Formats: sequence, C-alpha cells, structure tokens
Amino acid sequence: MINCIYIIEKSEIIRQGLISILSASNLAKNIHGYSSFDNLIISHSQGCKQIIICNPLLLKEDIAKTKKYYNINEQSRFIALIYTYLNKELLNNFDEIIYIDDSIESIKPKLEKCLENATNSHEHPLSKREIEILKELISGKTNKEVASSLCLSVHTVVTHRKNIMEKTNIKSLSGLAVYAIVNNIMDIQDIK
Repeated sequence: MINCIYIIEKSEIIRQGLISILSASNLAKNIHGYSSFDNLIISHSQGCKQIIICNPLLLKEDIAKTKKYYNINEQSRFIALIYTYLNKELLNNFDEIIYIDDSIESIKPKLEKCLENATNSHEHPLSKREIEILKELISGKTNKEVASSLCLSVHTVVTHRKNIMEKTNIKSLSGLAVYAIVNNIMDIQDIK
C-alpha cells in the first residue's frame, strides 16, 4: 500500500474529484490535495512510499529541480496529470501519466507500477566519485587522508563533502553512515 498520494493541481474540481476517486479505491493510507507545490507539506523520511500526481505546468522547470527546491525525497514518484496538450519533452521524466478521461480501472495499475518502482528502486542522488568519498569519510578518514587516498586536493574533497550533505540533506557523519547502510553503499561492518 502507498503511504501517501499528493495531488498538486490548481483546479479544485479536478483535485477534489481525483481525491474522491482515489479515496474510494483504498490504494493509499493518506491522500492530500494542494493547489501548488508551495502549499505542499511532505514527509521526508527515507524509504517512504509517496506518489505525487501533478499538473506538469506547476513544476519548477523539471522534476529534479522541483525535488531539490521543495526538498522532496528521491523515492517519491511523479505522475503527470494531463488534460490538455503538452510537449512530450515535458513528460519524459515522469514515472507515469494519468489522463483526465482515465477510468479508475486504468489508473490503479499505473499507481501500482509506480509503487513497485519506488519499492524496487535503490537509486540515490550521489555520483560515483561522491560515493567513493563518502565511503572514505565514513571509514574514519580525515579530509586530508581522503584527498591523499584518492589523489585529489583537500579543496575537492571538501567540495564533494558539501555536495553529499546537500544532496542527502544530512549534516553529520553519523547520519551519512546510516544513509550509506540503508542505501547499500556500505556494510555496517565497514564503518568505524
């Protein structure tokens, strides 16, 4: 079951109608509707199964920038709510598309597919280099030792460290250690 479905749509009639239809289907524990992302209050817990159904025109340019701007966790899945013609490029990053004339029978498998993708996904926002640096830091090395080990400057290590903390929204090494374990980046035995 989906923990939460968030519906982001300016039209109250469409938003409330979709909430009503989805509530009757018992697909989610909670269903919330908002007129814009600015009004969205979202759970930030890692691994939380969330689906965001939104009008693509309400995004901050694209999904990645919207996630970053509104601090939406990476496991959240986005479904486009379409009721007018939109450029296909705008829809490329959505996990699924719901059309205004879709029946509940056609919407249900789309939501289940997004839920399955969210459950099976082990994606995280870190690059390969950031993962290397994260492993070194968590294993107890200082910035200088990490720089020496990976043949980088200390400044580069510090920059990567800042980027890791910004991308994960975690500000401590102990928190990053938990993040690394949860995301299968490191085993608990490797952490000092």
